[in-house]
Amino acid sequence: MPNPDTDSARSSSTISSPVPVEDIRFARKTFGTWKLSFEILLETNGTSQGLDLCADLDRVGLQLKHVSFANNGCLQVRLADEGSVDPTVIEAVFDEHPGVSILKWTNHVANASAP
Repeated sequence: MPNPDTDSARSSSTISSPVPVEDIRFARKTFGTWKLSFEILLETNGTSQGLDLCADLDRVGLQLKHVSFANNGCLQVRLADEGSVDPTVIEAVFDEHPGVSILKWTNHVANASAP
């Protein structure tokens, strides 16, 4: 249950590749109207593969807020989730990009009424 005295809550897990579908559903259900976003650390065979994935995630309805990358093929991505994209669709987008691995996925939950 969300604590109204807390502006944000975080959960994170290190995973080898799959999208944490159940964690996304849990966060949406538990925190209701709170803002949900995802911070994802990706490893790719090439930066362009990661950028292609980001474009596809944006196209399905996640809002791409920030991407940091270097020549080493790692990308740090921040996506806003309005709750309209089924988590299995997010998973399917990742499945279409076998050259991209999730090193870390963090769900950020922030109180929508907090400044």
